[in-house]
Formats: sequence, C-alpha cells, structure tokens
Amino acid sequence: MKRLTLILSALMLTAPVQAMLFQDNFDSAWDDEMTFIDYKGWAEGDDTSIGAWDGFLGAADTLVAYNYVNGLPYSLGEILDSSSSLELNGVLLLSSKNATWDQDNNNGALLYKDITGDFIAEVEIVSRDYWWKHVGGLMVRAENSGMDIDMESWLALSQSPVDEEGNLALSIVDGQDQALETGEYTTATYLQIERQGDTFYLRTSTDGIHWTSLPGLEDGVVRTDLPDTVQVGIWQSTSGGIVGTMMFDNFTVVPEPATVALMGLGGLALVCLRRKS
Repeated sequence: MKRLTLILSALMLTAPVQAMLFQDNFDSAWDDEMTFIDYKGWAEGDDTSIGAWDGFLGAADTLVAYNYVNGLPYSLGEILDSSSSLELNGVLLLSSKNATWDQDNNNGALLYKDITGDFIAEVEIVSRDYWWKHVGGLMVRAENSGMDIDMESWLALSQSPVDEEGNLALSIVDGQDQALETGEYTTATYLQIERQGDTFYLRTSTDGIHWTSLPGLEDGVVRTDLPDTVQVGIWQSTSGGIVGTMMFDNFTVVPEPATVALMGLGGLALVCLRRKS
C-alpha cells in the first residue's frame, strides 16, 4: 500500500491523471469461495468473480484461469497433488489447449481491463511451460463482442523462449497478421506496453526497473485502427492439444506521465522511496 501511495503521489505531481490506476498482485482471492475459474462456467454465469477486472475470454471447454489463494491449483478438471511444484500463492495462472490468438482463431485466454487514453501496462511472467507455440504476456485489443475473426484487431507482447524466439511483438489488424520487423531476440520476464496516442511502445526488462524497447521497434508501432478505449490485459495461447500454462504476477496499468515512461513503475517507486528517506 505504501508503494501504491508513493506512485499515485508522484503521478499527481508529474502529469494530469487521465485514468484510475489499476493493480492486481493476485495476493487476495477475487472470491473467498473460489480457487479457480473455468471459462465456460464463468461465461454461462456460474457466479464466480473476476474481481475488479472487466472481462475474461477463452476457449469454452479448455481454459481455466485462477489465483492460488486458500486452495490447491486446479487445472483442466484435475486437482493436482499437494506436493506439486505448481502449488503457489499470490499468482495468476492461465492454462489452455487448442486455444490460440492468430489470424485464424481468437479463442485464447485474455483477462482484461477497459482502459481509455494513454497508459503504461506492466506484468511479470513468473513461470511457464516450454511447449512449442505456447506464448503469452500483455495484449491491447479492440472490443469484438461478436468474436468475429475478421474484426479481430490487437497488439501483443509475448514471451516464447523456444526456437530462439524470445520476446516477440504480434499484431493483428482486421483478422490479418501484420509483420513487424524486429531485430535480435531478447528473453525477458517483465513486459511493458505504453500507449501515446496511436503509437504503442513495447519494452522488456530483466528486473522490472530498467526497460528496453524491442530491437527494431524503438520508434513504436503505429495503430490508428485501435480505438481510444481498448482492452488491456494478460493473454495466453497454446496451439494444439498439449496443455500449456503460464503464471503471472504484478499486473499494473497507470496513466502515461513521462517519468513512468522513462523509469518504469519500479524505478519511480524507488525514486520516491529515496526522496522520502
């Protein structure tokens, strides 16, 4: 709470507040009676909660998303043994199979907030399965309530450290893949997307403090098709029938003041702490 107060104070001093800060460290259960969310059940109104998030998308029969608070992990209908290495508290896990985000399909996982105007979004990837074609990270998406594949438009930053891919930028406009020319690959676990008008900057970090643009995308990605209000959140995709899981922590969205853009949320908090001391 002290860190959040410091960040909010700095935001008010450095730039006009354009939107409410949103943060989920997954340290508190969205619902005291819940240890998991099955997408199909949630979509059909089974009274489960996604907390302060605005929406949850996924494949009807295969996706589960949950935070580990007061209970064992639940994965695709099977309760894991209590000795499982996956038993953790305070993280979000997205798990799916046959669920993708590409120009042919749009039934991958996405837990999102509706955000208007400029922003910076960050998330930490805690762990992942190293399956081929298993990716996930941050996504910015135009609302597509009918889930029409020809109307899918989004921009995503991923981590896929197999086949020397590392961190990748992915872009879909009206259902069509837009090739982004990037340089050498990086493989970092902290991801950041910043919006400034129609330009989106995609950055990675190894410590959550010092941020670097994806090579070749230092000038950002211009997306005039994305509306002023977009869905911003955590996504995951697993091609084929092999189950893939990714764990996330420390998701945050803030308005876009220059101080945060340059230093990241962690850097801003450290500066505030140093000044206070």
